[in-house]
Amino acid sequence: DGRHVRVNAAEYQDFDLGYAVTIHKAQGVTVDQSFVLATAGFDRHLAYVSGSRHRESLAVFYSQEQFRTPAELQRTLSRERAKDVTTDYIDTLAETRDLRRPEKDWKQRFDELLSIERARNSAPQPPTKPTMSR
Repeated sequence: DGRHVRVNAAEYQDFDLGYAVTIHKAQGVTVDQSFVLATAGFDRHLAYVSGSRHRESLAVFYSQEQFRTPAELQRTLSRERAKDVTTDYIDTLAETRDLRRPEKDWKQRFDELLSIERARNSAPQPPTKPTMSR
């Protein structure tokens, strides 16, 4: 709601420092309390690692802009997903930067190049001149 809250750490006896790390960096770490910001990039593997770092408490936060319902969040945190590759993000990148997608995607272009190469290799070869040997 736009409020700003200031806390004077000297007034709070139990106030402690917090540190932010990526989930990958947190593998193998155990902390008393854990706070996780879930994003659309999560899957069941990241959810497990991020949700198993705490001894005492875990709080999961998410944006209602990314997850309109708790069910959407649950689907994302429980999905099985293969490793990502950069081409998985072409549409997202194009959308966020207001770019137009090329008329041909990389697979169409690859197929064209492959068929050109196959045609080149299967084309009849010109006859070779006979060589004379003594």
